Amino acid sequence: MGYEDRDYLQPTDSVERRFTMSRILMFVLIGANAISILWESTLTRTSIVGPVVAYFLLLRPIAVVHQFFVWQFATYWLFECSVWAVVFDALTLWWFGSMVEERIGLKKFAILWSGGILLPAVFFVALGYLLFPDVPYFGPGGAMLALTVAAALQWPNMGIIFIFVPMKLKWVALIYIAINLAYGLQSLGASYWSTLVGAAWGLVFWKYHDRVSAAMARWDANSERRASQRATVEMRQEAAEVDRVLEKIAKEGMPSLSSAEKKLLERASRKRRDA
Repeated sequence: MGYEDRDYLQPTDSVERRFTMSRILMFVLIGANAISILWESTLTRTSIVGPVVAYFLLLRPIAVVHQFFVWQFATYWLFECSVWAVVFDALTLWWFGSMVEERIGLKKFAILWSGGILLPAVFFVALGYLLFPDVPYFGPGGAMLALTVAAALQWPNMGIIFIFVPMKLKWVALIYIAINLAYGLQSLGASYWSTLVGAAWGLVFWKYHDRVSAAMARWDANSERRASQRATVEMRQEAAEVDRVLEKIAKEGMPSLSSAEKKLLERASRKRRDA
C-alpha cells in the first residue's frame, strides 16, 4: 500500500509519533503470536494456535458461560490462525490505525478499538452459545474492520494498492465487508457475523464521534471545575484550622498544641514558602 506521499505518515524522531497506541497494539499482537508459535511448536508441535492457547485464551462461549473465563474477552484478539493473518493485521494497524489515531486522537482511538474488540466478542458469545458453544473466536477481525471502515469514511477516495491492485479505500472496506457477509451466509458461522459487528461499530462511531468529542470535552471541563471547587473548599477549611491553631497559641502557648496541630502549621508554612 502506497502512503509515501502523505506527510502525516512520514517518519519522525518524535517519541510520541513512534509510540502511538496503534503501533503498541501492533507489537503486542506480533509478540503474542510469536510466543504462541514458540510455546505450541515446542510443547505440542502444533500450529500457531494450539490446545493450550485455544482452551485458556481464545473466546469460547461455553467457557465464558459455564467456567466464567471472562478474561477471554481481553485475550482472544491476540491470536491469529496463520502468520499471514498476523502480517495483515499488523499492516492494517500500521497504516489505517496510525491514520485514524492521528485524525481522532488517542482517547477516541481507544474507544474505537475497545468497541471493535468487545462488541463482536459479546455478540459471538450470545450467538455462538446457541449455535456452536465450544467453537472458539479469535483474532482482532472486528477491530480491524472497524478501523478500515472508519478510515474509509474519512478518506473514501484515497488510492491504495490492495493485493497488487490499485483501489480506492472505500472499495477495500466494502470488499472486506462483502467477504465476511458471504461466508456468514454460507456457513452460518458466528465468527463472520461477529466481525461484521465491528464494521457496524466503526460506522456508528464515525457518525457520532464528534458528539463523543463534545461529551468528553464537557466531562473534562466539569471534572476540572469540580476539582477546582474541592481545592477551594479544602483551602478555606485549612485556613480556618490554621486561624484556630494560631488563636490557641496566642491564648495557651506552643506547648498546648497537639502533634496534629503542629503538623498543620508546618504544612501551611511550607505551602506559603513554596508559593
